[in-house]
Amino acid sequence: MVYRRLKAEIDAGTAPATATGTGEAAMLDLPAFVRLNPQLYDTYRLAGDYSMRHGRYAEAIGYYQAALTKEIATMGEKEQLEEKLDKARKKLDKVQKRLG
Repeated sequence: MVYRRLKAEIDAGTAPATATGTGEAAMLDLPAFVRLNPQLYDTYRLAGDYSMRHGRYAEAIGYYQAALTKEIATMGEKEQLEEKLDKARKKLDKVQKRLG
């Protein structure tokens, strides 16, 4: 049940982020989320999507790469993952160039 609820929230862009007391939002515990269903590529895709939404491009890259090592139902889904991975790499490269 927890996995399904979080999956729906991540897909909808409404996954919880809690206040840390410092004015910043805490990230969802993605390693714990992945442990709920580590054999499915979609778990890693969701973690990558969540990381992307929060500007954590290096983490997203790792999750998308892990997703691509799992069995993926269709070529279309695999291609979407590859596109997401490419987008994350480009965003990370852009941030790194900006930082110097």
